[in-house]
Amino acid sequence: MNALNLLVGLAPVDSGPNRMYVNRMPNVNAELIESIAESEERSADDPTGLATIWKEVKDEAYDCLKSDLLSEMAKRANFREVVESSELPDLINDPESIFFMEERIIGVMITMPKSRYQLLFIRNLYINYMIGSFPVNAVVKAFDIDKGVQIGADIAVEVGPDMDCLPVNMSIDCSKTGNKSIFVGVVVDENIELLSFHWSNHCSYAGAYLYNLTSPDAPILSNLNDMDDCYVALEYEIRLSIDQVIAQFADRLRRTYAIMCAIGIIDRGLKSKRASRWTMVNRDAEKQNLEDLKADLKKEMAGACRQIYGQVEQEKLALISRPDDQQGYFVGDYV
Repeated sequence: MNALNLLVGLAPVDSGPNRMYVNRMPNVNAELIESIAESEERSADDPTGLATIWKEVKDEAYDCLKSDLLSEMAKRANFREVVESSELPDLINDPESIFFMEERIIGVMITMPKSRYQLLFIRNLYINYMIGSFPVNAVVKAFDIDKGVQIGADIAVEVGPDMDCLPVNMSIDCSKTGNKSIFVGVVVDENIELLSFHWSNHCSYAGAYLYNLTSPDAPILSNLNDMDDCYVALEYEIRLSIDQVIAQFADRLRRTYAIMCAIGIIDRGLKSKRASRWTMVNRDAEKQNLEDLKADLKKEMAGACRQIYGQVEQEKLALISRPDDQQGYFVGDYV
């Protein structure tokens, strides 16, 4: 998720009047990228390697932007990347069993806290099929309880013998509204028997609640029934996403990101074995240009972080305070 893709570009790969074009910065040009492209970076769809290298440069710059933004904010307080994570269930020696006469969806409902930057990451779903009862495939579904609609497409997971962990790896953006309730469950076919798990904290179910949905086609709120025992469990994390922070402040970070991309292009050219005398007539001048861009980046990052921190700080959930005597340079020191 790179919200800056539409704001920063490289001609002629990208187009559009509202972009900031990196190759309009001093000593940054598309010809340099073409000249250093290796054979494996060229293809029939991209014979010059321009689009391939540009994507690599953008990805690296975006990763650096996230890392640097977190580092700058950490000089005052740590950004809370994980708000809550689930506990994992245990198998028990003498489990209860449940037999399903008709198709159901059983799962966990999670109520999200209020934040502009949050997402729900579902890592795994645990279900304990009775021996000889497991299906070939399982279908995992997610629902927005408040709106009564499914989120995304069905996730098909292949099931094997004695397999109780179904990998989901699904992210749900919950940044638009607060206190959103999400139901994530697995479709249990008719004539399937399940065995129960045991939670280390049985009363709270790790802050979530177990339900079964009597009919996938019926209104959700009127058909969620609480389950007495734990026959399904989720391994999940409620995260605050630095990607969402960047998306909120994309306009303010546009020039910062463009400078990072420019630095990536020049640095790649300086290190490339294919850089010829034509592309690097004066390496000392290129190195000086690189240093100038890095100095400009430092000022841009400090200014952007000062504004962003002031906004993020208003969300008490987002930041974890650090001691007042924390050593290091602070955002205000760059002013």
